[in-house]
Amino acid sequence: MRPLVLLLVFCSLLTLGQRPLTLTSPDGTLTFRLNNEAGQLRYTLRYKNRPVVEPSVLRLVTNPRLFDEPLRVISSQTNTQHSRWHPLYGERSEVLDHYNELTVSIQSLKATFQLLVRVYDAGLAFQYNFPKQPGLGNFLIEAENSTFRFQPGTQGWFSPTAQAAYRLKPLAAFRSASERPLTLQLPNGLFACLTEAQTIDYPRMKLSVTDQTTVQATLDGPVRVMAPFATPWRVLLVAEQPGQLLENNDLLLNLNAPNALAHTDWIRPGKIMRDVTLSTAGARACVDFAARHGIDYLELDAGWYGDEFDENADPTRPILSLDLPAVLTYARRRGVGVWLYVNGTALQRNPDGLLALYQRWGVAGVKIGYVGVGSQAWTKWLHGAVKKAADHHLMVDIHDEFRPSGTSRTYPNLLTQEGVSGNEQMPSATHNVTLPFTRFVAGAADYTICYFSQKMTSPKAAKTLLTTPAHQLALPVVFYSPLQFLYWYDRPDQAQDEPELLFFDKVPTTWDDTRVLGGEIGRHVSIARRKGNDWFLGTLTNTEARRVDLALDFLGEKLYVAQVFRDGGPEVPTRTQVAVNRFLVSRSDVLRADLRPSGGQAVYFTPATLAEVQQVPRYTSLSRTGAAGAVASVGGR
Repeated sequence: MRPLVLLLVFCSLLTLGQRPLTLTSPDGTLTFRLNNEAGQLRYTLRYKNRPVVEPSVLRLVTNPRLFDEPLRVISSQTNTQHSRWHPLYGERSEVLDHYNELTVSIQSLKATFQLLVRVYDAGLAFQYNFPKQPGLGNFLIEAENSTFRFQPGTQGWFSPTAQAAYRLKPLAAFRSASERPLTLQLPNGLFACLTEAQTIDYPRMKLSVTDQTTVQATLDGPVRVMAPFATPWRVLLVAEQPGQLLENNDLLLNLNAPNALAHTDWIRPGKIMRDVTLSTAGARACVDFAARHGIDYLELDAGWYGDEFDENADPTRPILSLDLPAVLTYARRRGVGVWLYVNGTALQRNPDGLLALYQRWGVAGVKIGYVGVGSQAWTKWLHGAVKKAADHHLMVDIHDEFRPSGTSRTYPNLLTQEGVSGNEQMPSATHNVTLPFTRFVAGAADYTICYFSQKMTSPKAAKTLLTTPAHQLALPVVFYSPLQFLYWYDRPDQAQDEPELLFFDKVPTTWDDTRVLGGEIGRHVSIARRKGNDWFLGTLTNTEARRVDLALDFLGEKLYVAQVFRDGGPEVPTRTQVAVNRFLVSRSDVLRADLRPSGGQAVYFTPATLAEVQQVPRYTSLSRTGAAGAVASVGGR
């Protein structure tokens, strides 16, 4: 048979509709299959032969019509990636990047494009690539019809906006597009999470339900692009337990480009507090408090240069009550960095000049607020602002509706972002135990943790926390943010040297390892994280009291001192009534947490010294004496 005939036979075998293309995950648990049905690309996804995605369409609506039928596969190839890399900071110090990849080249009537598919052990990712080619220059993506059809009975944690509450609903009950990540519970017991990665020059994706069981990508406006061009990744994480969604969320980082910054020694994650008075005296008091309590930064929030919505407000001129040069000098002497808030509109007017000025002042970072989110233009502008900030050695915190898609890997000066209903709204404990399985799958969130009760000093504006003090103590472990705001509504003079504040003093903001020990979405969660040789454990419950047993098998072989911070009662002689107990524990122990409604428990583990082994009482573990002994030990009776 002549070579030309062989080539034609080979191409015909690759034509979708005659032979499906199949790709499995490295461990063989996930199977992706691509078909051509009636001229449309359709795919399925199965987990251990259990259905995850039923036949679903892959399609973009473009002008000119690049997806016009019939579509024909002209080539396909597979590849395997297995590597490890070390992020500058994160929820773990080493990230595994292991996937099988399928690249499918497809010919339509007007162009050639590629579908790139990656299957990881933890999930699926795909994107559309448009190579440079004759006749294809500028074009418009009007809509995206990438769909995910699930089995009847699938439910999702719906949230219409990035700062809204979550509600568990059947897909058929979705009345508008949902924010991403969208976490789903399938009727076969599996969990899934739909989101996106590497969204830089593209509109935000939301997720709409089109026919009771089908979720479709919905773009926040059209996209004007020029070939060569690749769309963001569409990502579907799959897990047997909801905590695995969070444990595997570095898949999103893997889908982004490596660090683009040559020098990163100026990027220093840490804890931060704000001065609520916006005065020189108030800022100096915060600096003193920060220096005493291991807090790295002071932030001057909205209002430091006047009414940010006043067109005449100048983000280069502080208000009269704030001697900013004096505050910057004082903070520098005490080893505390300073962040400044800036309105996005003000930053748009003169980004290079303003950022260069802040760099000359010695500012550590900028918190950008009131930014537009969603359209291609705003997405591109925000990522451009992060790059400009990096040029001036400024770290960034983006507020409002912005949610991450993993680009902090490429530009690690973007430490965190809001995109969450945090303590500015004083949400319920039920909301807080939903977030780790939903919003935090996408990455860091600036929740603005606080501790004492009042939102503002004025009684008319006072707003009380809906959770207990121990619940708040556990939040910086449960909620990941490399820039972690503490004491958001608090003033330094409100603290009375409560012993439990040691936990805030010691807790880091970046981690070497992260383990989700257990949890149910909307009911409770327990997360352990390691920094060096120390472990921190945060446990939260919803509005119901709960008893949670926590196996300590994540600890090393040696003995540890566990400092347990829990909600106590009248027997605790502080206004917060947080009890602090110290025990010797080992990896064979099971620690019991008796949680009050809307409560929590925080634990700080350090390797025991010889003196501590001799002096600190041994924890009476569930695994040794049963429940009564464990309760007696934790309760301190």
